[in-house]
Amino acid sequence: MKNALGCAVMIGLLWVMAAFATAIPIPDYVNFHAVQNEPQILFPGDAGWENQWVVLKNDLALDDPIWIDDSWLTIDNLYDPLREKHLWLLIDFVEDELPLPFIPDVITTSSLGEPVITIDYTENIVVWEWILVPQPDWEDIGFVDEGLTQTFPVSTLDFDGNDIIDIESIEIATYCTPEPATLLLCGIGLGFLGVVRRPRR
Repeated sequence: MKNALGCAVMIGLLWVMAAFATAIPIPDYVNFHAVQNEPQILFPGDAGWENQWVVLKNDLALDDPIWIDDSWLTIDNLYDPLREKHLWLLIDFVEDELPLPFIPDVITTSSLGEPVITIDYTENIVVWEWILVPQPDWEDIGFVDEGLTQTFPVSTLDFDGNDIIDIESIEIATYCTPEPATLLLCGIGLGFLGVVRRPRR
């Protein structure tokens, strides 16, 4: 009886912890991670535009994301036909600003499916994750309205609490990894070499 009661209490505690747990914003293993706090949406040539992103990690020596206009930004990359790219976009909203007035869209030369969306209502964070196959040399992220009919100008968002929609930061992260088919072929090749090199008895 005591064991059953203890298990029930433990399950209850785990359920409460899961209910209040927050989503992990960006994985630690990414190759590139940049943050724009209180974005000003500066374009090339504007004063200070090169310093608007804080790069937390850049293993691939990529350029910072660049705003093309007030609805689209472009991300540099290295083309690799044998790899796929995971792309994360995180937007940290000011308290009580959900649901969203826009939907991010991605344009690239690679194929991609629908994004995986994670919403943390306790922290007002929304994360989108796309997988791009193969790894392209660039991709553009645009913000469109809920009907996907027109672009949503991010510059109309307010970053200091005086407008209808407020956001605190935008984060972009990428992770490039070999495609599953490539890993399978490598595994088969290594297995074949192991059989060939096995010493005779």
